[in-house]
Amino acid sequence: MKGPNSHGEAKFRRISNFLGHLRGERDSLQMRGSLRGTRMLANPRAVENVREMYAQWLQTRGLDMLVKDDPTFDSALGAAMEHELRLLASDVVLGSGDGRLATLLQAPYTFVNDGLLAFYGDDVTATDGTPGPSTFVRAQLDPEHRGGLMTLPGVMPRHSRSNRVGLSIRGLIFREAWLCNSIPPEPPDVDGDVEGDSRYEIIESLLDQASCAGCHQILEPPQVAFDNYDELGRWQEEIEEVPSRATANSSA
Repeated sequence: MKGPNSHGEAKFRRISNFLGHLRGERDSLQMRGSLRGTRMLANPRAVENVREMYAQWLQTRGLDMLVKDDPTFDSALGAAMEHELRLLASDVVLGSGDGRLATLLQAPYTFVNDGLLAFYGDDVTATDGTPGPSTFVRAQLDPEHRGGLMTLPGVMPRHSRSNRVGLSIRGLIFREAWLCNSIPPEPPDVDGDVEGDSRYEIIESLLDQASCAGCHQILEPPQVAFDNYDELGRWQEEIEEVPSRATANSSA
């Protein structure tokens, strides 16, 4: 017969394995309370595994290999963007943060090196120290423009086209990663000829088509919510020469 704490021990083993707890510590299952958690989280493998989990979850691995038409985006900037996301995630979960989902979505700070500092421009309002090519420092973000993992530049270029934001891509990652929705693949009989002279006219046309509306009414609202970030993740007030509806909605 299983003891009263067997469920808790099994859960701890699963968490311990995920965080990379050292197998050689034979006394780990005899620890109780905060001591158990402290030893597990102090393991450097735990930090790296948490960082890797978020990189996989938001599909930001390999940003240094990403190809964009904009010449300001290169492998060094892509690598810095990927590392930035890993640093913020691990800080919220295991570092100075409170470990809350709300903080992951709204954190008013990030970590930048010199390349990211130049990329952010006025979106960084202060830094704790001087960043360098391989030195990342904590940076405060303009709360009007940034907050949380989804507004980091690393997420935006991964979920954009090479030369434009595109449709549905960001809405898809938000729905699947954050809301755990399962979005079906595009039907094989969908008519790809969509009328519209502007981005938002095309979206409205998709929503009006019965064969498209089922998915696009789920994908396009969160997609449009991120229209203030261009294909590289830079802040913009217009998208494809049309005022961003994200700005209009946030100020309404």
